Amino acid sequence: MLNQYYRLTKSRIRNFLVSDWVGKLDKIEKKIEVSLRKARSGSPRILFGPSFAIYPPSFVLDRALSLALRLRGAQILPIYCDSIQQVECNVCGGDWGGGERFAENCRNCKRISERLWRKNPHNAIPLSEYLSASDTERIADEVANLDFAQAMAYERNSIDYGMMAKDILVNNYLVATPTLIEGHEKLLKVHLQNLLAVSLSYERILEEQKPDRVVSNDSYYGMWAIMQRLCQARSIPYYSHWPVTQNRVAFAYNDAAMNLDFTKSWPKFSNSPLTQEDNDLIEKWLGGERGLVIDSTRLSGHESDDPVLQKISQHKPTLVLAANVIWDLAALNKQIVFEDMIDWIIQTIEWFRGNQGFQLIIRPHPAETAPQIPKTRETVEAAIELNRVELPENVFLLKSDASVTLSEIVNRFDTRGMVVHTTTVGYEYPAMGIPAVTTARSPYRGFGFTIDPESRQEYFSSLNSLLAEERVTVSDSSKELARKFIKFYQFHYYSNTGLFSGNPPEISDNFVEVLQSNEGPFAHVIDSILTGSPINGRDSWIPFS
Repeated sequence: MLNQYYRLTKSRIRNFLVSDWVGKLDKIEKKIEVSLRKARSGSPRILFGPSFAIYPPSFVLDRALSLALRLRGAQILPIYCDSIQQVECNVCGGDWGGGERFAENCRNCKRISERLWRKNPHNAIPLSEYLSASDTERIADEVANLDFAQAMAYERNSIDYGMMAKDILVNNYLVATPTLIEGHEKLLKVHLQNLLAVSLSYERILEEQKPDRVVSNDSYYGMWAIMQRLCQARSIPYYSHWPVTQNRVAFAYNDAAMNLDFTKSWPKFSNSPLTQEDNDLIEKWLGGERGLVIDSTRLSGHESDDPVLQKISQHKPTLVLAANVIWDLAALNKQIVFEDMIDWIIQTIEWFRGNQGFQLIIRPHPAETAPQIPKTRETVEAAIELNRVELPENVFLLKSDASVTLSEIVNRFDTRGMVVHTTTVGYEYPAMGIPAVTTARSPYRGFGFTIDPESRQEYFSSLNSLLAEERVTVSDSSKELARKFIKFYQFHYYSNTGLFSGNPPEISDNFVEVLQSNEGPFAHVIDSILTGSPINGRDSWIPFS
């Protein structure tokens, strides 16, 4: 979840500026001051930001990237949002620090961003320097004249600002349907106005500063997605990042890191054999050794028994529908076969209503009620009820906090396969030999180990084949491809930089050595930025870690 930071860091924000790890970073920067090269004429001008600095791992990562680039002679030009967004924004809004908490959290975000760049030779550039009061008034007037549909469809220079505003809004309120949010029309226009203001500032900064590269927080959502689009329109190499686990970071070139696009690297990578060491590591990963900052699949003692399990036949041919969290970026805007995730679930229920010889177990994502983050408002159960769908006798909806695991379901019932939207289940279970049917643009769709229907007819035909015919397992060659995918995804793309671990971050003892090294995953990222090259390309990718 991109907005994990709020619940995890709320108690620490007040003390953020004097925290031990920030002080340690400052001492490291002072220690290497003599090694930091003064930018020379012709050195790359690399624009940073805005950072997601309020999330401590992102703060550390941006500081580390900037220091490593400065050690190699680059000039760093940081920018940050100094409270030019109103009511709520990408960082703070809705259930993630919005409402009455927004003003205070906005001030904290500004102060922390300023703290991040305090020692950088080039003063951090506030967005407000490139936005006048008349600009703000003009944008407000333009947006005020739009109705809800017009605001949602608002587009300029091939940038879909309206859809970006919608994605921020539903993520802030943990739903997928904007109309479920009180005051959704006004809030959508708030986000649209904020994005247009941010975009105008970016355009003027890019025009004046003329950076050679741009490095930014993950660009799936609005204020960072806009920067990516503007850079691509100007042929400026753009790099995004997201600290995704306790000690691993996702990086991408001209894309959102969490889009998880492996298509360029996969053809060559998938032809490389797995070693015994690889398979041993993958087995451990499949067994649960994952090191997540938040493992939202584990409910930390908040699980409950689900009586529905007692009603399920152990002998009927069964499929398991593994749902995503409906508002999360992994599920948003990914549809291929159905209109969206809920349409897929409802249509699958209806198919089983007409095929009583089979049964369906719907497993909502545990993160709907995970205690580490705010509770999802538009749950799978709520969406089914909202659409007035009565479950037939052969369809079983589990609680999101049910104590049963997917592995236990597979072993307990006559499970013939998984049906998925984009969840990780779609490559985990093929790696163990269990078929998976995809319905959306998952990062593994079409990679050779899933069943990938292109239409509803193909989808339902696939379900019938798995249930009505003899039990099938994933072929050895496809199973191996799934395992190769795990290796690339979890041990190349998700890269252990060696810089820090956890949240709050524990700074590595060899932090300086990693910054200065010419080898390893982090050095590969730095070299890619300096040369304006893809981080994960057709012939090279982040080294194994």
